[in-house]
Amino acid sequence: MSPLFIIDLGSYKTCCLLVEPNENNPNIMTVLGHDHRQSQGIKKGHIVDLDKTVQTVQQCIQHIRNISPQSFQGKSAIPAIFNIHCPQGYSRIFQASTPLHGQP
Repeated sequence: MSPLFIIDLGSYKTCCLLVEPNENNPNIMTVLGHDHRQSQGIKKGHIVDLDKTVQTVQQCIQHIRNISPQSFQGKSAIPAIFNIHCPQGYSRIFQASTPLHGQP
């Protein structure tokens, strides 16, 4: 199975995991890389500055790319699951992509 990112956006920290689900049991995952940063642009569970939030996530992903480059070889895109706690939140499903400085 192909790897995927799990990203947790919190008011205090942003955590990012690159995992690969087990082919026989997708509930078991191998961690290929991880990083966490102090959150930027999130207050009380709300994104107040999207640019700063995106920058924090990109820094986490870049760190994982540096420590686990073999996980990205031959990949044009890697799916991501985002989690954010919102005290009065709501959900929407959408698809988005962003270039990573010309890298897949």
